[in-house]
Amino acid sequence: MNINNYSKNELEEILSLTYPYTNADIENQSIHMIKNLEKDINLSNTEKENYAIFIGEIKANLMLPLSPKRKTVSELINPIKTNTIIKTINVDTRFRNNYYKTKSSDFTMTLPLVIKNAISLQIQELAVPDVIYTIHRDLKNNFFHTLCPARGETQPMIHKIEDGNYTRTQMAVLLRAQDVSGTSHIHDPPAWTPSRLFTSGTNYRFRIDPLTKKTAISTKDPSGGDEYGTWDIPEKRYEMYPDWPGGANNEFSLFFNLREDATSVMDIDTERSLPEGLGWLLGFRYGEYSNSTGYVSEGMFNERSPEYIFMEVDDNQKNINNNFIGAFNSSVLNNNILARLGRGNSPDKSFIPSGTTGRLTRRYFGPVNINKLRIRLLDEFGRVVPMNNMDYSFLLKFECLYEV
Repeated sequence: MNINNYSKNELEEILSLTYPYTNADIENQSIHMIKNLEKDINLSNTEKENYAIFIGEIKANLMLPLSPKRKTVSELINPIKTNTIIKTINVDTRFRNNYYKTKSSDFTMTLPLVIKNAISLQIQELAVPDVIYTIHRDLKNNFFHTLCPARGETQPMIHKIEDGNYTRTQMAVLLRAQDVSGTSHIHDPPAWTPSRLFTSGTNYRFRIDPLTKKTAISTKDPSGGDEYGTWDIPEKRYEMYPDWPGGANNEFSLFFNLREDATSVMDIDTERSLPEGLGWLLGFRYGEYSNSTGYVSEGMFNERSPEYIFMEVDDNQKNINNNFIGAFNSSVLNNNILARLGRGNSPDKSFIPSGTTGRLTRRYFGPVNINKLRIRLLDEFGRVVPMNNMDYSFLLKFECLYEV
């Protein structure tokens, strides 16, 4: 790593310095970067020492009397940088290798040429169409369980929802229709056994309140007086109701924390957090509810998930500056995240990088050669998002040292 290959601006970007800055800022950023290098288990001791020396050289180079940057006459006459060149590659996932064995949200590509002496990488012209289902079997958020011992049930009963995006009204209509008719009104995926969502004998009822957007699930009144069109959630919408119509003999337990193949209430899914499951989307903030004939969610039904996604670009390089940091310990962000995409304002609601924080430039500590990349689109939990066999495109912009 030769410090002479970098301009002052590039050295400042490596240390994440924003002008104007002080010598104390340089010192603090240098210490912060060295500490991060020491924690990086992917680097050998020799690599850590080399990077530490490089950071020390940057610090020494920048620790000078600071003054506002002024353009020289030569810069004004010929402002084009002559020590670097830009190489741009168009990527369209429709043309990826092994199309039918890979996903557009998780694939590896070999570049048409080796990018030599790259010092930075940026994603441009990226827009991911809004084709991501909120509920999908690959995300394991399409099911929940119930158990009603009074009705002779001895193990949790699974209830599945078909892949798709649902508004509040659509979700309520879907569940009610399946409960009343006994057959699904929407096609059953091949892996499922055609049946009603709430299986025979359980007789549950479901509602999403139009005012509070909260979800209620209860057993039905055994007297047969239940009318879906007029049934309403009681005024105290935020509590459980032991006296819900149906009586104590209809008490049941509601589970959002079990494995899909659970045969016992002890089969807890330890690999999936509660926010990843269906219960969280419906507004339920706990994994288990019991000793009642009805339950109302603490939160509201969420019909717009995910709100944002990440683009991960793994270029098999270790000497990079990580500019993307999660605010919480449970964040899934890593050194390979290159862009955060939020829902745009276009009619199709495509996911696009938003502002300067949405798109990042990855700068390398020294010139590198790149010939292979792994591209992934991740949700906020680090799961590969299901693109439903749809594609997208973007540009890879490499800044490389010019070889004389």
